[in-house]
Amino acid sequence: MSIAPSQGFDPKDFRAFRKATIEPWLAQKEGERRAIERRVAIRIGIILVPVFLAIAGFMLFYRADAPVSEPGRIFAFVIPAFGILAAIGGAGAYWAFSELESWGDRFRRDLYRLIFDRLGYRYTADSSLALMDEVHQCGILKDYDERHVEDRVQGAIGTTQFDLSDCKLVKRYKQRNAGDVRETVFHGLIGSFTYPKPFHGQTVILVDKGAIPNKLGGLLRDDRRVVLESAAFEDLFEVFSTDQVEARYLLNPVFMERLIALRQHFRAPLQAAFRDGKLYIAVDLGEDHFRNPPVHFDVSDPGEIHLVMLRVRLISETIEMLKLNSPTLV
Repeated sequence: MSIAPSQGFDPKDFRAFRKATIEPWLAQKEGERRAIERRVAIRIGIILVPVFLAIAGFMLFYRADAPVSEPGRIFAFVIPAFGILAAIGGAGAYWAFSELESWGDRFRRDLYRLIFDRLGYRYTADSSLALMDEVHQCGILKDYDERHVEDRVQGAIGTTQFDLSDCKLVKRYKQRNAGDVRETVFHGLIGSFTYPKPFHGQTVILVDKGAIPNKLGGLLRDDRRVVLESAAFEDLFEVFSTDQVEARYLLNPVFMERLIALRQHFRAPLQAAFRDGKLYIAVDLGEDHFRNPPVHFDVSDPGEIHLVMLRVRLISETIEMLKLNSPTLV
């Protein structure tokens, strides 16, 4: 599907947009957040104050039928009482804060939609699984039993079309003496970018795991390992391809340097693949990329909004760092 070109991140234009539109909107949202916090405080008081009073009164007038030493009394009553208090308080706090958490989720979606609309990108909070399936077919995501995909952003900057989404993959397995175990095997950003240079095969760029794991892993693959001349690239990545010549054509020295720079920019494990005319990436951040801004503090805090803007800018920065809008990639 062709997507109309949208604009990259222009800092000057966006400063004006932030002052005229985002900051007044955030001030309104901060008023909503404080009103919810007041309701949360009232709910917690309604729950906890009577419980505290009941326990304090019971402790004050407690009389055992048989003499009980003070340590025994603590063991017999005080510890269970505080256990009950903690359970009631935890349940009450969850109920009290649920409204704020729900509001925070809506706030995140509305904030990103406001920003992405300005840039001409298409944003949907509930992502399609199609992108995740494409990335998984490239072999740059681990096998999983559960998948959670959200916050999809699509658009085009110049001639480069992109499709990005947050993704979390969970593997379930049984462990002796521990029962069922759930392990998060990937949590981060996945995406695809149209690639300006034509190619026909598939080239996969994986995180380097060391000589022995790489050797064993290569035995299970249908493609062949590609040895490249860049020692810095080989220290970070392991490359496999169905076409050795094409892989070296795609991963020329300049482009390898750019992938290294992108890996350093993310500060997280990055894997990539060339397939079906696109460059796919998967970055294991250990958290969502388009995550919720903190809602227990002032949502109009300039520092927090700056972090949101950095996540948005990453889209155009990735295209620029890899020179994807240049037919010659130079």
